Amino acid sequence: MIHSLIVFQICKVYHGQGTCQFRDGHTYKGDLKHGLLHGKGQFSWTDGTVYRGEFKNNEITGVGRYQWPDQSTYDGQVKNGLRHGQGKYVNTKEGVEYQGEWRDGMRHGQGTLTYKNGSVYEGEWQRGMKWGHGKMTYASGNYYEGQWADNKRNGQGTMYWLTSDEKYEGNWEDNFQSGFGAHIWLDGTTDSKLLRNRYVGYWKLGQRNGKGTFYYSNGSKYEGEWKENYKHGQGVFTFEDGTTYAGPFQNDRMVDRAVPQKEAQQIAAQQ
Repeated sequence: MIHSLIVFQICKVYHGQGTCQFRDGHTYKGDLKHGLLHGKGQFSWTDGTVYRGEFKNNEITGVGRYQWPDQSTYDGQVKNGLRHGQGKYVNTKEGVEYQGEWRDGMRHGQGTLTYKNGSVYEGEWQRGMKWGHGKMTYASGNYYEGQWADNKRNGQGTMYWLTSDEKYEGNWEDNFQSGFGAHIWLDGTTDSKLLRNRYVGYWKLGQRNGKGTFYYSNGSKYEGEWKENYKHGQGVFTFEDGTTYAGPFQNDRMVDRAVPQKEAQQIAAQQ
């Protein structure tokens, strides 16, 4: 919490170095000019918060350091008592650290936030939230790079799941794959995209939903409608041998065609 400082003509007869004691218990020690806090000094609040740095005409403005009772600190530029400009905030108790731009006491502009678990966000901020273009590297090594809004993945972006060799590139809404995008299940044993499972189409709340095409690693393909990750509605399935089924699907099953059990198991296993 930032403490604003509004004091009118205290110690007005003093000019130079001095110490001021306020009625509410706060104290100031440092430079004075025509009775105003001006220059370098230290202001201490009764709750234990301390600011050391520059003052201008009774305002905490310039460059300085805040230290709060929980031992969290801020070092950098301030304006009217608020973090404003370039600065670094460290909270060892919570294990977080932010280095970058501030506006009116909030993260705003370019900056890097490091979390206790090792996750790191590097990118744009607005009004204290991830907003704009940024990269989030999670503790697992998985990472997302793209657009953010309201602290969530929103807009165009790419997510890499290194732990499971997957990649999604497309649209996001409130942290979910939503809209049009392509998801690839990578295979480390080959560089050929034809030998990978791929889905290209529409999504809703992180699930395949709407029109889309699933390319199977064995060469077969489904093109049609999806609902909650299942083939559902009208579609065309092209088998590995080139034969096709065109018709309705329901909960991943072909409604008007009997599929041999072995063949059905192979299809299901590749999804």
